[in-house]
Amino acid sequence: STTAFINYPSKIIYRIISDDKSAIAELKKENIDVMSVLSARDFLDLKNNDFVKSRFSFYTPPNFAYSYVGINMRKPILEDVRVRRALAHIVNVDKIIEVIEYGEGERVVGPISKMKSKYYNWDIVPYEYNPDKARELLKEAGAVDTDGDGVLEIKVGSVYQPLKFSIKYNAENQNRAKISQMIKEEARKVGIQIDILPREWSVFLKELKSHDFDLYVGAWISTPLSEDHKQIWHTSSYNGGSNYVGFGNETSDKIIEEIRRELDESKRAILHKRLQEIIHEQVPYIFLYSPRNKLVIHKRFVDVIVSAMRPGFWAGSFRFAGERAQ
Repeated sequence: STTAFINYPSKIIYRIISDDKSAIAELKKENIDVMSVLSARDFLDLKNNDFVKSRFSFYTPPNFAYSYVGINMRKPILEDVRVRRALAHIVNVDKIIEVIEYGEGERVVGPISKMKSKYYNWDIVPYEYNPDKARELLKEAGAVDTDGDGVLEIKVGSVYQPLKFSIKYNAENQNRAKISQMIKEEARKVGIQIDILPREWSVFLKELKSHDFDLYVGAWISTPLSEDHKQIWHTSSYNGGSNYVGFGNETSDKIIEEIRRELDESKRAILHKRLQEIIHEQVPYIFLYSPRNKLVIHKRFVDVIVSAMRPGFWAGSFRFAGERAQ
């Protein structure tokens, strides 16, 4: 492909506007030609604005990113996979996509994007939203309401502990606040109490790294390259890496190490798919969705190239009608 060598603009000016409302105001004044809109609500409002529609085009390319709920697997009350699967069954991912992204997102079932079709495990079926299934799993795990307060207890060692968890997120992220609230409401219906604990960003990161959480809402961004899973999923990354949830055993570690050494693409694909199966079975994350990039680009440009690569567009492709490459 010659796309990487296309270069129409002789000059590109990037403006850093930290406040979304100010950036949108500048866009409406046509002081900005290209904008990546973070809020799905703002994007929808712009699409419904007659003036903006007359001057700008809207694009929603896919994204090498996904959001998820991390579960602290090494907390005794969350060690039972049936409890983690029950939590997965109370998360209404389709509703989250509709409420948070206004439909501009795609459900994910693991850490590998569908765009990496050779490595993606197409056989994995996502955990469905099914409160009855959640109740059944909790019952199988021995959960009972011993004191009649509406919150189930589960035996940990010789002591019954209530199914009371906290869910943390970085306080400035309103999407994660909404996701946390939706999960809290669904959990209450099956006898689980969840308290929402927003955290300032640096505190949030510190608590993740020290494994000081029950649940948290997070996200990862990847690239089109083949994944190296060691940083997030290898047990050696539990302290010092990004395996905050404590996932992994000898089997998964061996697969991750083999992926790093294997040069044969077909063999590497098999390993990737097996690792996805193990992650799905063990539920260290409740995988949510991949948001679409939301781009607004002035109509005075033609032949605009958008893609899944950040920032979602190829700036060198922007040209006016009749303009030649530099």
